[in-house]
Amino acid sequence: MQQSEVTVPWCDEFEKMISGMCFQSSKDPKLGQYKVAVMRTLQSFNDVTIPDNATLESLTSRRMQVAKGMLGKLGTSVNIEPPFL
Repeated sequence: MQQSEVTVPWCDEFEKMISGMCFQSSKDPKLGQYKVAVMRTLQSFNDVTIPDNATLESLTSRRMQVAKGMLGKLGTSVNIEPPFL
C-alpha cells in the first residue's frame, strides 16, 4: 500500500518505520531529508507567537493548516494544541 495524501519518501526504511519495525533514517538520504522537513513543519506548528490581530479562530486555523499538510486529512472538528511532537 503506497497511497498517501502527503508526499512521503517510499523506501525500505520508511516501510519499516510505518510497519513498527526497527529502522534507521540514516540509511536513506531521502528519509533523512524527510525527517528534517517534518521537524521544520513541527516547529512551525508549535510556534506560539500570537500576532496582535489574532483570534482563537485564526490561531486554530493556522495550526490546522500546518497539521493537514503533515497528516493529509483532518476531521472538521479536530483541534490539536501545541506542543505537537
